[in-house]
Amino acid sequence: MARIKSGILGPVQGKIGTVVGAIWRGIPYIRKQAAYEKSKERSPAQLENEAKFKFVNDWLLTFYPFIGIGFQNLAIGKSAASVALSKIYNTVFSGVAPNISIAYEHMIISEGSLAMVIDPLVSRSGPNTLELSWKQNAVAGTAYNDQLMLVFYAPELGEADGFVGAVNRANQRFTFQTNPNFEGKTLEVYLSITSMNRKKIANSKYLGTLLPF
Repeated sequence: MARIKSGILGPVQGKIGTVVGAIWRGIPYIRKQAAYEKSKERSPAQLENEAKFKFVNDWLLTFYPFIGIGFQNLAIGKSAASVALSKIYNTVFSGVAPNISIAYEHMIISEGSLAMVIDPLVSRSGPNTLELSWKQNAVAGTAYNDQLMLVFYAPELGEADGFVGAVNRANQRFTFQTNPNFEGKTLEVYLSITSMNRKKIANSKYLGTLLPF
């Protein structure tokens, strides 16, 4: 097996003649096709597992702008998305596709050692307005300009939105206007905080469900 960082058109994926290109844990590589490598009929269990994996992977894509920051420090030789996938696959999702249940309270958008803010609360003060408050928790290793990351997911839309860096640890209060598409939608809300240079990040916290205003 050989690794190839980038070909003329980027990493090789798929079969070209007797050469197979793929990506494993974010690392592109090429190998010779095995003599026995032929298409095999998949078992029902394999098909169910593949369908679940695709469902989870597609679901996670909507969080990508946030998990790209939330797991970048753990993404050594792999992508932040693959780290996030391995963290949530067995705790957030259960059941068999297409009947998969999602435990929103177990979803995480970041993992790290930075101290989280204290007593974060989120509420709706209008159809498109979120009110966020917290205590700054100014302990060793933190900075006044650590940046909050708020993420909310609308199950009805299958979409996530939020912000990173719109407000600092020291502010202790923030009013945020959501995209009008989220008006009248139930939201699942998550909070994290990262250093200005993104080298530190906290374990994210689930803030609960917000019902329509």
